[in-house]
Amino acid sequence: MKRLLPLFLLFSASAYAQSGEELFQKGQYAQAAAELESQPEVGKSASTFNLLGMSYHLLGRFKEAHDAYERAIKSDPDLAAPRNNLGALFYSQRMFSDADREFRRAADRDGDNTVLTANLHWARYARDNARDARAQADDVAATRRLLLEPVAERPGQFLAVASLMPVTVMQEAALHATRGDIFTARKLYE
Repeated sequence: MKRLLPLFLLFSASAYAQSGEELFQKGQYAQAAAELESQPEVGKSASTFNLLGMSYHLLGRFKEAHDAYERAIKSDPDLAAPRNNLGALFYSQRMFSDADREFRRAADRDGDNTVLTANLHWARYARDNARDARAQADDVAATRRLLLEPVAERPGQFLAVASLMPVTVMQEAALHATRGDIFTARKLYE
């Protein structure tokens, strides 16, 4: 009987995680967070904590999101998704230097992820051009309160941040890139 208890806890934990993930994918973040929180502590993985953090983040509950991301990082330090999402949390709070730091740490773990690479570019631009980025953030926040791309457009474990680079600067950087002037294009992006 004692041998069956850990096995039962493992199966019930995976059932909680799966139903929490299904609720998250449907956009029911409060229900997903409640389902993931009710999961036994023994069965929570780094991915579960990351999903819990994403749910809280999208609900605007930043303290709980921060705690969940930190627990995910502590659970599996080599996982890039919680570090990316912690960076997105800082970005949502307009703490661009902290966001850049976390995106760089995540890139050390998964440098090929396109969402992560874009997040790093946008955070570096915002860090280096804080005044312009904050003004642009006020405009973007009218449609995207958390400065995030819609989750439905980018499903998965990585949150994507919205660009705070003005369209004219982005067009100028793209023009330099197509001309082959990568140095100038990179300077505009960073």
